[in-house]
Amino acid sequence: MNRFWTPGLLMILSMAVTLLVVGPATAETKPTIHIAYLHDGPAASWAVGLRDSLAGEVEKVLVADFEVVSSPDMIIEARATKESCQEGLMTLLANKKVDIVIASGPLGSLAAASLSSYPKPVIGAVILDTGLQGVPLVDGTSGVSNFTYVTSPTPIKNDLAVLDEVVDYQNLVLLASTQYLNAISDHEQALERLSGSNVTMLPGEASVPTIMESIP
Repeated sequence: MNRFWTPGLLMILSMAVTLLVVGPATAETKPTIHIAYLHDGPAASWAVGLRDSLAGEVEKVLVADFEVVSSPDMIIEARATKESCQEGLMTLLANKKVDIVIASGPLGSLAAASLSSYPKPVIGAVILDTGLQGVPLVDGTSGVSNFTYVTSPTPIKNDLAVLDEVVDYQNLVLLASTQYLNAISDHEQALERLSGSNVTMLPGEASVPTIMESIP
């Protein structure tokens, strides 16, 4: 996950936990909270450290008041598709041990925003653009009980507006991770309307020659 979103995620997590009723505590023990993670897919080599540090950052926020638990059966790595992220979410939500689910990537976050119900708190760590992706936004929140998310303060249309001021173009190439592109692939026509150009999406995991050959 991108560290850009980490402060917002941890703040939201802290708020969510204060509203969550977890196991009983005594004067000698802290209540236990079970955190589950949904990852979009295999992390790029440069992102492995960032993603793996997420659990540590979460524990730092909660450890003063809770015994934080996460086990292999509460961590799912999807296959970089919307469908596999949806399957992963449903599996984690059905796990009776899980108290909170964190979707760490853009695909999982979008899948979380598409759920019809939230039997336990779900946090989407990377919503790219609420307007473009059709994610609910009511007075700065999702407006949905048990669902919250972190989004970029700069919508994609704002980035396109800045680009328009710098250069004239007819073809726009979006080079990004497969997870990022899959999270906005349904909105390619909307991107073309916003940019007034032809949009080509290229996965950044491809080799440099392949990327260069694919640029129109």
